[in-house]
Amino acid sequence: MGSLFADIILRNQNIGLDLRGALTRNEEKRLWLCSLGKRCYDSLDEVAEDPEVKGVIVTNPSGLHHATVMKLLNAGKDIFVEKPLALSLRDCLQVLRSLHEKSGKLLVGYMRRLDKGYRDIYDSIDGKVRGYLGISRDPEPPPPGWLRDPAMSGGLIFDLGAHEFDLLIWMAQRGRTLEEFVELLRSLEVRAWGTLGNLRGTLDERDHAHLTVDIRAELEGDFLLANIILSRTSPKGYELKLEVLTEGSVLTMGWCESGGEWFQARFQEAYERELLEFSSYLRGDALPFIKPWEACLSVGIAELVQLSAQEGGFPLRASESELWDELLDLILEIYEMR
Repeated sequence: MGSLFADIILRNQNIGLDLRGALTRNEEKRLWLCSLGKRCYDSLDEVAEDPEVKGVIVTNPSGLHHATVMKLLNAGKDIFVEKPLALSLRDCLQVLRSLHEKSGKLLVGYMRRLDKGYRDIYDSIDGKVRGYLGISRDPEPPPPGWLRDPAMSGGLIFDLGAHEFDLLIWMAQRGRTLEEFVELLRSLEVRAWGTLGNLRGTLDERDHAHLTVDIRAELEGDFLLANIILSRTSPKGYELKLEVLTEGSVLTMGWCESGGEWFQARFQEAYERELLEFSSYLRGDALPFIKPWEACLSVGIAELVQLSAQEGGFPLRASESELWDELLDLILEIYEMR
């Protein structure tokens, strides 16, 4: 992702970002940067201490996002970080508190919100979202490297599933006030089952995992039902499908194509818009297209999904987690009601 974003910035002056340099262990990429006259940093400390750096784009392994973001926040940098924000809700809460204390700027890369297909669905929602069906299937496991390292990767749930959890959070807010949305989330229940080998420490099974997730919430006549299917064994290629049931209509979209080239080309515009949004946010011209607390909700749901899968599909109530209620209280008390 780092190379993709660097290429976008270098090719598009209208993005409004100036690439000062990068931190990478890839020697080929370092030589490429040096050939362009860009600085090749040797450590994160160098980046954090560089007074010429205002904003940082973080694309390192998911397992390093939290520590990287905290160091940069403490150094006064504005941050765009690829999803997920962290691999635990506890770490997310630490980031939220730090943001509040330091008045920092943080954008998390849930780029499907900026894709025209998903945004058209969002804009067409009339009334409250009652039902949600999301399918994300990859044709094969990720390539060798950190994506297969259980210590570094978020795997099927935190990396792939994160998009679906975020889309659900985003769309479920339509037709509801913030207070209504938060109170509905207090009743959230999650059930997940399937083959998820990483929870038993088997790397190959982890890469080929398949998971079905049921999410429901109901409170005083309001309700939300969701079914999400995640897989890395799709024989048809990349399969993406979305169905949204509102009070007034059913909205659908979907694709099924083979080849990684198709996937990148399909979302190229969304990747570019992410950087445009980050640039506008840094200048103070726009609010973030995703709020930090929304990124934390996605991680909180992912934790519940993982725990339910570990328990063999046992349903779990979010309210049983003190951290979940703490996050919801924080949303109201600090981030939206101040």
